[in-house]
Amino acid sequence: MTSTSQEDKRQRARALLRQREAIEEEIKNITSSLTGPGGPGLRGNLVDSEGFPRSDLDIVSIRSQRQRISQLYTEHKVITDELEQLLHSILGRDNQSASALESGTSNVERVTQNSIESKQLESVSVRLAPCGKPFAVVDRVVPASPADVAGLKDGDRITAFADISTETKGSEAESYRALAATVRDFLYVSVPVTVERLNPETHEVGLVHVNVTPMPWDGPGLLGCEIRQFLS
Repeated sequence: MTSTSQEDKRQRARALLRQREAIEEEIKNITSSLTGPGGPGLRGNLVDSEGFPRSDLDIVSIRSQRQRISQLYTEHKVITDELEQLLHSILGRDNQSASALESGTSNVERVTQNSIESKQLESVSVRLAPCGKPFAVVDRVVPASPADVAGLKDGDRITAFADISTETKGSEAESYRALAATVRDFLYVSVPVTVERLNPETHEVGLVHVNVTPMPWDGPGLLGCEIRQFLS
């Protein structure tokens, strides 16, 4: 009964992984189309100086693409959240079983297939480092950017970004130095982030967890915000 349940979860996770890869590919294609030479960008103006629709653009198509990419962002987050929940219950038992996905495969094929799938599933869920001291501050979050979509706000103090924190890097300076490369390494991957955020009503600081997906967009950088070193 348990093994059947686990296999069902693995099949669901594989299906979600394929869906997410297809979404990421579609996001890249739409982004490339809108931000390429002569393109209006993801948020560029579609009317001329007199307020009329620009004659050099296919307005209907562009609006449709912009709506689609917004929908894709939402679908990507929903799928990633479900994948993360599935992986918590799958990966803990993967090492206990090397059952074949299809009957009739050899022992070598079963072990190889299981190993490959385990690595694929592990790559879906980025591990979050233990929270340490704040080492970076979020600033100038641009509307509709990846940072904005994820829920990051000006003034958020980052205490963990993927596997980076003062607990894993040893100091605020080393954590901050590792940040840029990590953002590039996780292109189109949903990355867990923990920040300290001030509640304007209670004036208390609490921890907030978000997931941000670095990717090209109609603006600078891969996140759409400035991240400066936190100086205590």
